[in-house]
Amino acid sequence: MELSNGVISLIPVTSEDFPGFAEIKLLYYRAFQPNERREVSDLVAQMNKPGFTLLMIQMYNMPAGLIALWQLSSFIFIEHIAVTEQLRNKKIGETAINMIADSQDQPILLETAHGTDSFSKSRIEFYKRSGFEIIDDLYEQPAYSKEKTAIKMLLMCNCHIDPDKTKELAAEIHNIVYNQ
Repeated sequence: MELSNGVISLIPVTSEDFPGFAEIKLLYYRAFQPNERREVSDLVAQMNKPGFTLLMIQMYNMPAGLIALWQLSSFIFIEHIAVTEQLRNKKIGETAINMIADSQDQPILLETAHGTDSFSKSRIEFYKRSGFEIIDDLYEQPAYSKEKTAIKMLLMCNCHIDPDKTKELAAEIHNIVYNQ
């Protein structure tokens, strides 16, 4: 999935030798708490898994962020999205999400932290402005490893999902993304 609107490009990262991967790796560590992310070696290993794509967000050919996503049975799951600190609040993340949504004919789901501080509240509002709604406020992100802990999160979607289907979608995320 390579997408571009002339300013913002979403470029698949296929290996840790990819130009710009060093910047992505640093952003990944800065943007997500240890319990909210994989180890970089595990992230690299995901690049060979069917359905997984790591995208570098570029703005005018400069690394501006990352999106880690999964093509699942009937929806896309955004595991991580982050924009470089100095480029935040310039609609780069919103543009990237809209580019993905416009190129697909499937719902997009993602997890985000409950609004317990100004940063997490801001993130929720960002997703709402991007067309997402909370579909499960009791969702739990499984632990990435034995050394990490599960986290209470919100599960959000960019379209209405029948509440009866939410558990099924969450189970697929847990099974494929988290090997649970």
